[in-house]
Amino acid sequence: MDPSYPGMTRKRGAIGGLALLMALPIAADESLRFSVQLYLRTLGASPLMIALGTSLCWLGISVGSILWGSLSDRWRRRRLLALLACGGAVLILVMSLLPGPSGALSFVFVRVLLVSGIAPIVLAIQSERSTLRDRGRYLSILSASRSAGFALGSMIAGIALDRLGFRYAFAVLSILPLLSLIGLYAVEDRPSSSHDVSSPAAEPASRQWRPELLALYAGTVLRQMANTGTRSLIYVFMASLGIATSVMGVLNAVNPAVQVAAMFVFGWLADRVGRRRVFLLGFALSVVSTALFAVATGPIGIAVAYSVIGVAFPALFVGSASFIGDTVPTGTQGRMLGAFESSRGVGGVLGPILAGSLVPVIGFRWMIGVMAGCAALGFAIVWIGTRATGNPSLRSSSQSLP
Repeated sequence: MDPSYPGMTRKRGAIGGLALLMALPIAADESLRFSVQLYLRTLGASPLMIALGTSLCWLGISVGSILWGSLSDRWRRRRLLALLACGGAVLILVMSLLPGPSGALSFVFVRVLLVSGIAPIVLAIQSERSTLRDRGRYLSILSASRSAGFALGSMIAGIALDRLGFRYAFAVLSILPLLSLIGLYAVEDRPSSSHDVSSPAAEPASRQWRPELLALYAGTVLRQMANTGTRSLIYVFMASLGIATSVMGVLNAVNPAVQVAAMFVFGWLADRVGRRRVFLLGFALSVVSTALFAVATGPIGIAVAYSVIGVAFPALFVGSASFIGDTVPTGTQGRMLGAFESSRGVGGVLGPILAGSLVPVIGFRWMIGVMAGCAALGFAIVWIGTRATGNPSLRSSSQSLP
């Protein structure tokens, strides 16, 4: 670790500010998705149009993550984060004008296109301040704050809609991204350094698309297709099993609750047993969780499947993000972490389309079985693609790290 690197000596104090920058925009995003689905329903929008909102969100993530992540490697990050947070707040506030279905979907897409840049930028900032020995631990804190943001967003949206109605609820939700600006004290107002202090792979940017990274991104697309495809129709599937709506909400909360605790565990493990073992466990458990949905017959089976997802995603995300941070130099971390988020976005777009096309033909259970097959293929690609490599982040023990 180079002590002369700006911000390196205060990374522990700054992690709280970065967590705030991560959690509150995510909470606003989750609140908006929740509220817009119900808003479109009150307008009489068709189920297809409501589902289109989910696909548009993932499309925004797939484009915005790599776009803003790449720009953060060259632009001043504090100003860029302020722009994204303020722009997201304005677009939520515009929703208080209660636009029609097409207008609402347009605003949601543009907002996601903006705020999807926050996560890769914040992760890149912390990754650059970390070393091979502690990157997993620090990124797990930010990942946990992200999961907490999802849970917080659902709760705030439910309370705001119940007490205020759509117009004033949207106005209140627009405050959340503005509150996150407090965390900007943790960000130096400068672009990424061109000198890499944390990565062993100080190579030209043109050589950063390494084979193991391409395998990781491809596997992530397939895993996300399986997860998003299954969950895009999971409430309909639960209804077909006779599960009450009130119980569905409780079951859905199992996933983020498990995630928050699991993030810290896998951040610790990633620094001690190696990134590869951790993210391979995440990919393998993603196959298991999807298969469990396929064989579930009631609330207990669904709860078990959600619990496994809650363990799978932290292992996959923390292990993968730490691996990317180890592999690429400082000057390209925003772009490459953005590409990781974009690969999740591509899977999020394709998964619901595939799932919705299969259900009328083969039914829910076989559709989920096909999704499990996609996850298994993703696991195989990642396992094979990262097996033969000399990258130090894939070694079995942190004791072998420099």
